[in-house]
Amino acid sequence: MRAITAVSTLTVLVAGAAAPASAIVGGTNAPQTYAGIGSLQLDHNGHKDWGACSAHAFGTNGHGDTKFIALNAHCGTVMPPEAQVQAMSLQGKANFAQFRSWVENAGLADAPADPASHAGEGLKSTPVDPASYRFVYGNVNRFEGQSVGIKRFIPPKDWNWGEPDSQGRVWDVMVAELAHPIHVEGALVAPVLPWLPVRELGWGMTNPDPATWTGPIGPLLKQTDVRVTAKQQCAGAGIGAAEVCLGVAPDGGGTCAGDSGGGGVQRLGRIWVLVATASRGPEQRCGTANVYTEIWPYLGWIVKTMHTVAPDIRVETAAPDAIRSSAAQYGQPAPDAQTAYALAG
Repeated sequence: MRAITAVSTLTVLVAGAAAPASAIVGGTNAPQTYAGIGSLQLDHNGHKDWGACSAHAFGTNGHGDTKFIALNAHCGTVMPPEAQVQAMSLQGKANFAQFRSWVENAGLADAPADPASHAGEGLKSTPVDPASYRFVYGNVNRFEGQSVGIKRFIPPKDWNWGEPDSQGRVWDVMVAELAHPIHVEGALVAPVLPWLPVRELGWGMTNPDPATWTGPIGPLLKQTDVRVTAKQQCAGAGIGAAEVCLGVAPDGGGTCAGDSGGGGVQRLGRIWVLVATASRGPEQRCGTANVYTEIWPYLGWIVKTMHTVAPDIRVETAAPDAIRSSAAQYGQPAPDAQTAYALAG
């Protein structure tokens, strides 16, 4: 039995909550998929299963079906023109440099724009062409999972390739609508619980040296466990609000070019919950602390965006009692309802 709070509307969600990268360097092969994780793939460089990013199946219609995935915005938008970059702040330009290096290393720098989008009103970044992509899920081997096409990528209007908004948020998060519903147990969502280790997940590069990053990423899902660390450790990556810094694994490993879009899960009792997704690192090499986008602060936007397409979709969140129980088990103070469970717009 999963300890959850099910939410079917944004209003209920708030009341009920009264919470680029490649493959893992180091670590081990994952024995299972977690929190609906799958691989975002496309035909590229002569490979029909080129792995671009990770993503997580998200939401349910009450019958175990969903037509959405959540991932990072840099995985599904076209890199901005030079004039847009030059208009960024110094911090925005520095952040963009990191995003650009990860995207280029993943082989996605030449992704075509969505011909039907042309960046909607107020949108600062143009979605990539969904016809080129598919979501492969349900198997630790990304060559053997089930596959579904992407209907459209939906980035938030405030995503601007690293330029922080007025609250210091980078908005490296997005939703993608699938071509048809899939039957899968989607991600159970929770805020980052700093007393628990975070399991980083991803497919791809296993060597930290960028000079070796040629060809497609590997077939098997990898995992490694790290700790939440001080934000100063991710200062070189321009860490902002609603982001968390995850440290280096004991074996010196961690996320790398290709793990972007997913993969930060924590064990809450007997269940695994999605708390963050891989965004960027402070250097081109791997084996450093990395910035992850926290899911919880953006959950309100995610739910509202999905409901514009499918009003019956609900998101399942970890029950507050389960989080309080975990805090007590580890001798941590009970999370404050206003800070741990309130959605930040």
